Amino acid sequence: MGRAACCIAVAVIGEPPGVGLVDDVLAGIGGGNGTLTADQFVKNTTGLAGDGNDHIIYETDTGWLTYDSNGSAAGGSTHFATLAANLALTNADFVVV
Repeated sequence: MGRAACCIAVAVIGEPPGVGLVDDVLAGIGGGNGTLTADQFVKNTTGLAGDGNDHIIYETDTGWLTYDSNGSAAGGSTHFATLAANLALTNADFVVV
């Protein structure tokens, strides 16, 4: 398992629950503490980033959460968690710590 997959803090935190992401091991997810920005999150049925800013991808039909270090460029994708399918997730459900 790569460093990114082992070190992403996947935790159900707060009320309502959210997912914690550690920004110092996730290239491209900067900005320090706070909510993941909307342009860094995408949800779809393909599990693929739509552009270079998409770093956290929620595949709606499988529930897979993927970190993509380089967005829509080839490679760089790491599956790090599986949630329930078809959740109403948004970027606001992710906290960068």
